[in-house]
Amino acid sequence: MKVSSIFLSLACLAMPSGLFGQQKDKASMDFAQVEYGFGTIRESDGVVSHDFSFTNKGSLPVIISRVISSCGCTTPEWPREPILPGKTGTIRVSFDPKDRPGSFVKSILVYSNADPEPAALVIRGVVIPVDKVNEVYRYSLGNLRLENIYAAVGDLYKGAAGSATIAVYNPSADSSLSIAFEKPPAHIKIKADPEILAPHQEGNLYISYDTEATDAWDYTTDRIILLI
Repeated sequence: MKVSSIFLSLACLAMPSGLFGQQKDKASMDFAQVEYGFGTIRESDGVVSHDFSFTNKGSLPVIISRVISSCGCTTPEWPREPILPGKTGTIRVSFDPKDRPGSFVKSILVYSNADPEPAALVIRGVVIPVDKVNEVYRYSLGNLRLENIYAAVGDLYKGAAGSATIAVYNPSADSSLSIAFEKPPAHIKIKADPEILAPHQEGNLYISYDTEATDAWDYTTDRIILLI
């Protein structure tokens, strides 16, 4: 009886110690917070801002390529230079409440070489709208409300012309207002647009000043009488 033998050759490859489970070098953005609430803000207060700070806890520099907001009312600012390992950076998010009454929630996406990408930030709050009667139209002439009772045309050289605009408002719920003027001085022209304000309608007084039509020099003041 013939006996056959099989020889097996096993090859062992020497692998570098610690290859398995070895962590890859990377950048990391560790935010102190990813959401911020402004609470209640007034539209008349203007732009509000908040700084989101982060620390690079990775082994590579953090490089931010772009930051995108979900709305044109929200503007982000971010560092253009690399953030080295162990260092901190800040992303400032500004929100403009103009013409945006009520609750808001806005998101901001941060694209970089950090893991994970993108990082998401959120701002939220409530905007109290402007009370136009009390905050914008602070002056009253009869039933007409005006944003100002002074029209400053600034410093003018002789021969130049100046202009100014005053916003007006009819706060009445059921009555229209007709706006006219006693004859102004020759060097001043003024008109109302529209000449008749419907209830709750806004308009403007357009004023022009012609220095050639007056003999006045230095600081001058003229009075214009409105007929309502």
